[in-house]
Amino acid sequence: MGGVLVKAWHDSSEEFWATETNLDGFFGFFEMPEGAFRVQPFKAGWVFTPEMHDTFLNGLEVPNWLFFRGHRDGGGGGECVIEGRVSHPEGEGWGGVTLKLIGLDQIIATETGPDGGFRFGELPPGWYLVVAYHHELDFAPYVAVADLSGEQCFAEVNFNAWASEDLHRIYGVVYTFSDDGFGQNGLLPLWDTTVKAKLIDTNEVWETMTGDLGLFILHGLPEGGYLVSPHKEGWFFTPEVEDAHVNGLELPWPMFFTGHRGDI
Repeated sequence: MGGVLVKAWHDSSEEFWATETNLDGFFGFFEMPEGAFRVQPFKAGWVFTPEMHDTFLNGLEVPNWLFFRGHRDGGGGGECVIEGRVSHPEGEGWGGVTLKLIGLDQIIATETGPDGGFRFGELPPGWYLVVAYHHELDFAPYVAVADLSGEQCFAEVNFNAWASEDLHRIYGVVYTFSDDGFGQNGLLPLWDTTVKAKLIDTNEVWETMTGDLGLFILHGLPEGGYLVSPHKEGWFFTPEVEDAHVNGLELPWPMFFTGHRGDI
């Protein structure tokens, strides 16, 4: 997010330094004295989480990066709703399926009831991705779009599910938040991102590319522990690496990576 004023207060003197983020949302302070600082972003019409970060300069090492997420003021809650159903191909509902919602400060989850129905309520307007998971099921689609950015504050998304014949796979979604993303929340799936899975025991690597909705699936993996990481030129990701275990008995949980422009 560009054009955000960022201030850093020195705890001892209450003197402060100010800068502004560039178009990619990056900011930095240079030639500052040692000591404890409080860092806070400001932009008219926006609120940020966290509201403030504490950091410490000791002249020996660079402190950890600071990350803030911006939200339109008044958008911390809302009245929008996403509803849907997970069904067998024959039409019967499938209970006990986990649905994860991407598009807020944090990924939130719910579970289908006995009739296969699910609901996410009290959502601010925006553009959302809904990801389905069950430890022994396949889905069509794996990821569905829910658009709450227009006048309509309701979206319905549905999934078909069936018993999986391939439990040797890892899947997930890579995305970012951007001023040129979709809807008020600026969610933007990252397509054409390489995702690699390294088998820990042998260092053998499998890789694939994300699709239009940021979805990646690595099929036919041998059993064992894996380190999974996304890669895209000019981007870094949080988390940088996730671990997963393929055992052929149940699918690992889906993975979620958030992209940030720039290099660490």
